[in-house]
Amino acid sequence: MGSMRHDFTRASPYVIPVNWQAVLAFCAFCAIVLERIFLSFSALLFLSFGAVLIISALRSKSRMLLRYWPLLLLPTYCIVSTLWSDYPAQTLRHSVQLALTLIIAMAVAIKLRSETIMRGLYCALAFAVVISTLVELTSGRATSWQGIYESKNVFASIVAIFLLMGISLLYFRENRLAISTLFTLQIIFCLYALIRSASAGMIISIIPVVALFFVFRFNKYLGDAQRAFLMIFIFLASITTAIFASLYVEEILAGVLEYFGKDPTLTGRTDLWNFAIQLIAERPVFGLGYKAFWVVGNLDAEALWAAFYLPSGSGFNFHNTYLSNTVEIGLVGITLQVFIFYIGLIRGIRLSLVEPTHDNIFWCAFMALTIIRSFGEVSTFFEFSLDSLVYYIAFITVSERHRERRRTMKINRTPFSVLQR
Repeated sequence: MGSMRHDFTRASPYVIPVNWQAVLAFCAFCAIVLERIFLSFSALLFLSFGAVLIISALRSKSRMLLRYWPLLLLPTYCIVSTLWSDYPAQTLRHSVQLALTLIIAMAVAIKLRSETIMRGLYCALAFAVVISTLVELTSGRATSWQGIYESKNVFASIVAIFLLMGISLLYFRENRLAISTLFTLQIIFCLYALIRSASAGMIISIIPVVALFFVFRFNKYLGDAQRAFLMIFIFLASITTAIFASLYVEEILAGVLEYFGKDPTLTGRTDLWNFAIQLIAERPVFGLGYKAFWVVGNLDAEALWAAFYLPSGSGFNFHNTYLSNTVEIGLVGITLQVFIFYIGLIRGIRLSLVEPTHDNIFWCAFMALTIIRSFGEVSTFFEFSLDSLVYYIAFITVSERHRERRRTMKINRTPFSVLQR
């Protein structure tokens, strides 16, 4: 009977092979995306699933993991900042958690194929969007949508990433009619949900990223000369747009912010930015220490909480990634972050221009969105953050493909291939 059962199982068409690393990655994504459901267990679940992935990556992909050691300089520096932090216990705890988050991201990117990662992330985001929508439809709230999250901005961020995935899957992959229809409905709903969230910052940020999709879509039909002309046109159009925006920036921002019920004068944010600049001037090189400012008992932080009518210890930031992080980790730390930001985006754009596959386009679009948001929000480089997790994954994924492409070009660059040209 035992052998008969074995033969039946082996021959059965209903047996589906399971990629356990992919399942672990999906569970890790869910632990972060559905944090408001798992609550205090969210971090524990994420670290548990991630630990198995790290061990698996160390056993089979250790050399590849070591290849990206520069990405570990940032969390290492944050840990070192414990030495001069005014709140060393706070700094050490958050730094170690950041390091674990980023190492898990590296393990996911190294261990799994790009498309497999996208599937896991897609399913996790789909769960979050569906549950959040059901919450909004059953609650009957007349205010802006925020779903299962504490703020509308977090909900808008989840929806925006899901929107980018839908566009990349619809326009840069061959699909059956039914699947294309599904992705089209997904895009339409995400746009509706973004509007209902009334997140002005996210809506403003998503517009140029969506435009980037059309550039990549149109680019793959062009030859080298036409592609060069398109790049020159985009460059000149960007300069013209930037000049126009700089001349009428106040009118543009006032109109958009008033539509979403925001303060059109930006008084609150400019006060925060000025205060951050003053703090940076006091300790510009190394900063105050990672996560050593927004601490209960810190007089400066307490003053800002009081000025904005927020309870002590509530989540708050300087609404600018560069200023906020320079306050904590100084010019040294922000230099590392800028490197990760812009080297990743440059590689993503170059790769998307020559290989406009749906996953390359998505990783590039996500990095572009994150960087655009960085000027008005703080969404990356802190522990258990979806944006930090996905950005590291995107960086390694596009870097690996960029590296493979360069290696292939070197192999094909032979005297015979030169003669054939």
